[in-house]
Amino acid sequence: MRPEMKRRYMQAHQINSEAHPVEYLYLGELVKLFLATSYGKEEHMWDDRSVQRLIAVQKFRNSVMHPASSIAATVSPTQAAELASSAEDIAEQLRKMVLGLGGQQ
Repeated sequence: MRPEMKRRYMQAHQINSEAHPVEYLYLGELVKLFLATSYGKEEHMWDDRSVQRLIAVQKFRNSVMHPASSIAATVSPTQAAELASSAEDIAEQLRKMVLGLGGQQ
């Protein structure tokens, strides 16, 4: 966790309003954390194509969320649509993994 995120977490913790520590990580840090786990390495649950799509979605996030960046300046409309579809697919794949591990939603 980056020092600034850790500081914010500790401040929230002191007044009993913190969320789970993982919620203070940036998306790139969450991707790295996930890929470092056994779940991110199990080929029957998560293959190389999924890894590449997850990383592409993570990088696309900067175009979507950065206040001084434009999606139109970074990718074509077709690429944006493909990345949005990949994001939906990745989210569904992760949801199935969680449910398969006993999560309830």
